[in-house]
Amino acid sequence: MKKLFLFLFCIFTLSLMAQSNKSNLIRVNIQRDAKPAILQWVDGSIAFTEPRGYNIIDANEECSIRFSVKNAGMADAHNCIAKIEADGMTNGITFANKNISKIAVGETVTVDIPITASQQTQDGQVTFRISMYEPMGFGTNTKEMAITTRHF
Repeated sequence: MKKLFLFLFCIFTLSLMAQSNKSNLIRVNIQRDAKPAILQWVDGSIAFTEPRGYNIIDANEECSIRFSVKNAGMADAHNCIAKIEADGMTNGITFANKNISKIAVGETVTVDIPITASQQTQDGQVTFRISMYEPMGFGTNTKEMAITTRHF
């Protein structure tokens, strides 16, 4: 009986020693702090300009929408797009998005989007929606501007 007890005690001791030789795994989770670019409208900067000063898009006229956006974030914004869309009386009215390659931290950019009205422009109203797209999702919200249109 003593031999059996001694045998079990030795096995128990050996198993404890074997467990103490195992290395403990230490998990390290390294995360990089996300410091995004944050694009914001400059208050009061959105403006429509046209040659006669009536704030109307006349047929055969060159006009523009101008606005400023500031990068208030902690990283540069790359590959941004000044987006413009329109609803309403858009016949004869052309415009295009503008690519902005970089907006540095603290920098303010002013964007001028040309609008051309052809002879096919009709009487009515067009509503433009403008925004600054930033690929990581930190662009501006959308602003709207309604402008009267006049035929030739």
